[in-house]
Amino acid sequence: MKFGEVTQRRLLKNCLKGKKVTQVPEKLNLKCIKDFELNLSVADAPATTIRAEAMTTADILQWPDKAREKLKSELEELLVRVFEDMPEEQKQFAAYYFKKPEKLFQRQVILFRDHCGKLVATTILDQGSVQYNFRTLQGIHMMVRAVLPEYQSSGIGKTIAAKMLMELQPDVLFTTCAQSSSLHSWIQLVQKGVVTGFEVYPRFEENGGAKQLVTVPFTDIDFAVTTFKQVYIGFADGQQDWIDNAIRNLTVLMTRKNIHMPYVFHPWEKNGRKDELAAALGISRDDGMLVMFKKKTNGHNG
Repeated sequence: MKFGEVTQRRLLKNCLKGKKVTQVPEKLNLKCIKDFELNLSVADAPATTIRAEAMTTADILQWPDKAREKLKSELEELLVRVFEDMPEEQKQFAAYYFKKPEKLFQRQVILFRDHCGKLVATTILDQGSVQYNFRTLQGIHMMVRAVLPEYQSSGIGKTIAAKMLMELQPDVLFTTCAQSSSLHSWIQLVQKGVVTGFEVYPRFEENGGAKQLVTVPFTDIDFAVTTFKQVYIGFADGQQDWIDNAIRNLTVLMTRKNIHMPYVFHPWEKNGRKDELAAALGISRDDGMLVMFKKKTNGHNG
């Protein structure tokens, strides 16, 4: 759906005006992902078994000091390679693995190890209760998804995303994409039928042979902003000014302006060509995209 610029600003302003997040004291009975294994091919090598270890940060905080130090060292080594030009982000992301989440949330971690026990990928997410229109819903914020470069074409990233959606079945899931490849890998989960039962925004749809931009409908903008504020609180370490800044820089198309991820390459271009979807959304080099998955209800977007 297309909006004029003035209409966009008015809609978002009305959504934010006077809004205060109120969480109900009820805590949902949350599912946890279980350990699993993957058989993956990396480059031209024969298929190898990747072991996925699932846990919560509450579990990690009960480990002996030596075990926590070993994990911290492994995470730092992984994150240095994945986010090599982002020292501040490396420290921030690693720290999330050793913190308790906010009330009504649990923080789930998956560690992917090769046959030698080497950490090759990881993800961490906050999962818990969010309130909207006096209803308690399950919300997820995918905080970090990091995969070693040599494994990035193996399918681990898509497996992580599909597991979260299909096994945990959230009412709403948010993740911020800061580059083109990440954005399309999330969107394609629905478009290619890897996951079902969810609407994903943004996306292109074919309409009479032409591509049509589909973003969060104006009737769902208030829902998106209100629930995002609640799941984002853990990523923001409970700092209200950080949350306010994230919402202030959020457009009605759900682009996140000026997040300033210091990539050495242009995150929204490939081989010098602009990403068509990013261009349609008005994303610039320093921007990110807030992707929303919303569970369908009775075959419709609920």
